[in-house]
Amino acid sequence: NPDRAKLLLREAISRNPSLAEAHAQLGDVCAWNNEPDAALEAVRTALRLSPNDLLVFAMLSIMATAFWMKGDWGAAFEHAEAAIVRRPGYW
Repeated sequence: NPDRAKLLLREAISRNPSLAEAHAQLGDVCAWNNEPDAALEAVRTALRLSPNDLLVFAMLSIMATAFWMKGDWGAAFEHAEAAIVRRPGYW
């Protein structure tokens, strides 16, 4: 239920605006809910808050998906490649 997920993640963010994981998960939900601009905004915030996070590869893959949805093939490829560099076995 993406609407419920977004509501709960926004509540978590309102309680702790520095919670990078909540921003990243919000980006993931937005991407899979066909909201690429919202996804990019949320993931950029997560990366700003936690640039050395162990899950940066996942954030980059969310960005790759969002850029793909927008038809920005170059940025999609760039972010997908960056995700794979950070975790070579990532699908």
